[in-house]
Amino acid sequence: MLNDDSKAEYYRDRYPREHPMMEHHHGKLAKLLELIREDLRGELAAINEYASHMVEAMEAGYNDIARVLHHIMLDEKDHVASLTKILNKYDPEQRRAFMKEEPGTYSIQDQ
Repeated sequence: MLNDDSKAEYYRDRYPREHPMMEHHHGKLAKLLELIREDLRGELAAINEYASHMVEAMEAGYNDIARVLHHIMLDEKDHVASLTKILNKYDPEQRRAFMKEEPGTYSIQDQ
């Protein structure tokens, strides 16, 4: 894992100076992107937990509880989408990786 100085250097080398927030807050953006990624990991973990709990509730016959858990899980998925949009806006490398099509995959437009 990179230390704070290495992280700042990593982002400084990869982001254009004209990018929003770069001129005066380059180190702050690097830290915020790191925090956004931590938030994203938490949201994804929460989705898995709610899905698991929802199945348990359904198997136990508590469909009302399962519906509530499903609704909460959908909210978490909205959070993942919002955080991903932030990463795509402020991290050009992440945006390129996200848009890149891998062999054997399909694009969003193919759906």
